[in-house]
Amino acid sequence: MATIRRNGWESVRAVVPGIRWSKRCLRRRQRLPAAESGWGLSDAQKPQPIGQVAVEDLPRFLTGSGELDRVLGGGVIPGSMVLIVGDPGVGKSSLTLRVCADVARAGRKVLYVTGEESTRQIRMRADRLGAVA
Repeated sequence: MATIRRNGWESVRAVVPGIRWSKRCLRRRQRLPAAESGWGLSDAQKPQPIGQVAVEDLPRFLTGSGELDRVLGGGVIPGSMVLIVGDPGVGKSSLTLRVCADVARAGRKVLYVTGEESTRQIRMRADRLGAVA
């Protein structure tokens, strides 16, 4: 683990066997007032009893997978991220690619990002699933 200081910011870099990643600390050596830094908490972010938290229905769009839409509470909230996890080989990439194709066919823009598969692997899976949008 190493700390790198540049322009008053501190970055923490860690090396995990086989995986290299870095995480930036939002910590500045020179302390700024909360209002100036933008790191102050708004009233909505301050701790409050759960019963006093305002709940509103956010617009959602359907993914084309009824079961996934059900698990997500009625679809995906625009601007949100959905993390799909599971053991190797259970079909995470296939499910994701199929859902992305269905969403694209419905007229929405989709960006499929992967750090493990080549574009050739993705295309072959898309052909197999009929998911070339």
